[in-house]
Amino acid sequence: MTITTSPADIAADAADSVVRPYVAPTGLAAWFTTGDHKRIGRLYIGSSLIFGLATAIVGGLLSLERLDSAKVVLPENSVGQLLSLYRFGFAFLVVVPLLMGVAVAVVPMQVGAQGIAFPRATALSFWTWLIGSGLLIGAYASNGGPGGGQSEGVALFLTSLALVLFALITASICVATTVVTGRAAGMNLDRVPALAWAGLVWSAGLVLSLPVVLANVILLSVDFRYGRSLFGGNVGVAKYLDMAIRQPQTYLYAVPVLGIAADIVATLSRARQTMRGVLFAAIGLSVLLGVGVDMQASLNPDVRNQFLFIVASLAFVLPVVIVLGWCGLALKNGKVKATAALAFAVLALLLLLAAALLGALTGFKGLDLVGSSYENGHFNLVLGSAVLAGLAAVFHWSPKFTGRLVSDALAKLLVLPALGGVVLIAAVELIMGLADSVPADRLKDTGSDFGKAAGVAGLIGQLLLVLAVLGALGLLVRAAKNGDAAGDDPWDGQTLEWATPSPAPFANFAEGIVVSSPEPLFDLKHAAGKDA
Repeated sequence: MTITTSPADIAADAADSVVRPYVAPTGLAAWFTTGDHKRIGRLYIGSSLIFGLATAIVGGLLSLERLDSAKVVLPENSVGQLLSLYRFGFAFLVVVPLLMGVAVAVVPMQVGAQGIAFPRATALSFWTWLIGSGLLIGAYASNGGPGGGQSEGVALFLTSLALVLFALITASICVATTVVTGRAAGMNLDRVPALAWAGLVWSAGLVLSLPVVLANVILLSVDFRYGRSLFGGNVGVAKYLDMAIRQPQTYLYAVPVLGIAADIVATLSRARQTMRGVLFAAIGLSVLLGVGVDMQASLNPDVRNQFLFIVASLAFVLPVVIVLGWCGLALKNGKVKATAALAFAVLALLLLLAAALLGALTGFKGLDLVGSSYENGHFNLVLGSAVLAGLAAVFHWSPKFTGRLVSDALAKLLVLPALGGVVLIAAVELIMGLADSVPADRLKDTGSDFGKAAGVAGLIGQLLLVLAVLGALGLLVRAAKNGDAAGDDPWDGQTLEWATPSPAPFANFAEGIVVSSPEPLFDLKHAAGKDA
């Protein structure tokens, strides 16, 4: 039997078999469907800064409440909910996603990877985090946070927090996997940049600790839905999730501060660095201390009043001091180029050092600081240092995303408002806790004028922080539209991200690369006879 095909059918089949070129989406569709780690990182960064503005507004409302003993600013039953929103929001809607965005955007370029491991999972992590964050705010708005009076709202809070935690755990796995498996040929772990190393150990710490919080959320959800007999119902929610926003877990959230500062200093010193092993050991130690002591505190809350907790808290001072010393030596021996990013990074390190020193005091039982506003102040100081480091990273690496330079002169004007805001916000709570052991969930002082003064200082601090974040967002938008061209290597860098074009293409590097030292660009420039 013979089958014949007409010429028209043959022509139609040939037309159907032609492989049409892929047309990448543009505009908003490109952002919604992106698998480019640089775009996903920028989505994390921009969204977290916007949530930071909202968190600062909540903090300002709480400061206003201190000004009036008649409680006319806020309904009395809303104060506890706003305090809870401020703490959980600052940690999981601002600081961790801000630093995660930096890691997602920068680390793959630093290790010479074509992209981040599991790009679809990374994109999923962002959208899950964003949806969860919106639902979390909605839960509080419906009086459903920890201790809330609306049953459906409490259930929504637990569900949304689970989404946020799942998203951050997923992003952590993607970052860690990229550093472990995506490095360029010849780049051993002892040759990765400081931020990449910090991103690896920080992500590992989050993968170890956040699932503990997530498991608590799941248990609370089951109990809340089917009996409310094991964990105290809506009142017990706060007790069993408290470890996620207390010392030393908060130290873990700020670990990237060490890597960001070390990397910026190393780049701007424009010199080959020594004692990298000491630097990496210090960053790794900071994660071990944060996770190790936190596990003890979560299993036995009384450990906060024990000698071991004091020693371990003081031990966190060691890695911060080592990184500070390493940065000081690098600045001394290099040809320093002072930038706003450098100022933000060094100040973030100093604030983290102050927080580590002050945090050990909570372990002294005689001071009665556990559960007082002193812990709120310590919380603000640790996470405030992370915000400064995040701004440093955004200013430093933004040329790789937009190809444009942020005005350094204008960025320097934001340093003092940001620093002053963090210091004022933290100092108010620290002083109140030391002076009168004011409970963390009580905004009023004992009736003296001290409470009003604290309210004014806290309000000024929040306004300064809002000014700094708004200024940073404005400078980034201004630079993206009409900033000066950055060039591929605006800081005369030493690591691989500065070998990519600005802005970096989707695949980062045109072809596979081989490195033979921690400073491959330094080697290339030196071999070419350039004065590095």
